[in-house]
Amino acid sequence: MTTTKFYRYIIPILLTLIGMTARSFAQSAPGGEVTFTIVGRIALPADRELSEKETEALFSGASRYLSSADLTYGSIDSTVLYRTDVLKGVGFDVLGYGDQCQFETREIGGRRIKIGFCSFSEMPTGLGGDEEIVSELIRGYVRSVKDSCDILVVSFQSPYDGPNSEHFSIDEDLFPRVCIDAGADMVIGQGGGVARGVELYHHRLIAYSLGKFCTPFGSNVKSYSGLAPVLQVTVTDQGRFVDGKIISMLQNPGKGPSADPKDKAATMIKYVSETDFPDSGIDVGPDGILAIKTATVRDNFVDSLLAYGTRYLGRPYSLGKTGPSAFDCSGLVYSLYSKFGIKLGRTAREQYRNGRPVNRMELRKGDLIFFNTQRNVYPGHVAIVYEVMPDGNFRFLHSCSSKGVTIQTFNGSYYYFSRYVGARRVVEDER
Repeated sequence: MTTTKFYRYIIPILLTLIGMTARSFAQSAPGGEVTFTIVGRIALPADRELSEKETEALFSGASRYLSSADLTYGSIDSTVLYRTDVLKGVGFDVLGYGDQCQFETREIGGRRIKIGFCSFSEMPTGLGGDEEIVSELIRGYVRSVKDSCDILVVSFQSPYDGPNSEHFSIDEDLFPRVCIDAGADMVIGQGGGVARGVELYHHRLIAYSLGKFCTPFGSNVKSYSGLAPVLQVTVTDQGRFVDGKIISMLQNPGKGPSADPKDKAATMIKYVSETDFPDSGIDVGPDGILAIKTATVRDNFVDSLLAYGTRYLGRPYSLGKTGPSAFDCSGLVYSLYSKFGIKLGRTAREQYRNGRPVNRMELRKGDLIFFNTQRNVYPGHVAIVYEVMPDGNFRFLHSCSSKGVTIQTFNGSYYYFSRYVGARRVVEDER
């Protein structure tokens, strides 16, 4: 996608930030949980207007789910704009349309929680390269919205349809993960041909598409296209995933969604999730129950360290600095590991002697990787493995002179690929 195309629809979103007040910080301690009910695309007939009674009837089969959460969110198209009042009446709190941001406040655990909903009318594609201007625009925009709320939910219109469209390729589309990296707490795809898989990414839920929830007029509702999952999710007041459930419903021509005793949507999403995201931190049960996979103590430790490190994304590079306003490469590594109780050498050369050597094909999150980037210093650069992909490629968090603190893809950069010299593991499983 071109930068021009991106500006076409991102400018209206950015304009919604004008006049936005700064976040109001609560005095009481966090500790509550927020429950969400989220559904897929909603569309009414394009050739005629439904009465209020007809519209209400479409959602009668799902009413108990729509009114059972702290916040219920749905995505609508232009055919529904004249009936948003009716949808609010049947249980929806927020309706996403086009490119916009909306905010709701709830009293949770004695604390006022501000929740942001940011919708994209189409998902920007082709974000595989960190050098992409579009990727940086998205990061900056999501960060700016998150600065104004406690929990941020990003939704996007899924662009895929056709054969095998239930599968999602992370290699091609990093947009959902880019949003999480920039501060979003949940990313939900909607629309497209069918529902897709879910994964847990840095303790935040991504649902790559909930498909269509109520599109029974002039739309294909056969086979997978007729599945209408309802996603129920509980997160902490900091946005961290707690648990959830996929409630299976079905669409029928001319009628609203109805309960599916065979749990087809949950079964399909379970299969696709396990196929597309085998290393995800979430289990999908055959009954639709979403649960966190049991992780090692090391996994939890490293996830916390990396999540803390992402708060520095965008900070400038400065030789000799260990933060927090600026870092050199080893200064970032030294600072993060010190924060979590591990003392390393101060320079890349010294850190290359910490821990134990690791083969590149056995890398795990949290390992240190080193590069030969300076003529008189070996090694001259250090980074932290941020994510290992199923094909063996990986992304790393580091501070570099050209971009400051950033996350890059190893195989996506010839410069670093050609200068890789080795890796060290400084956090072992028994931690």
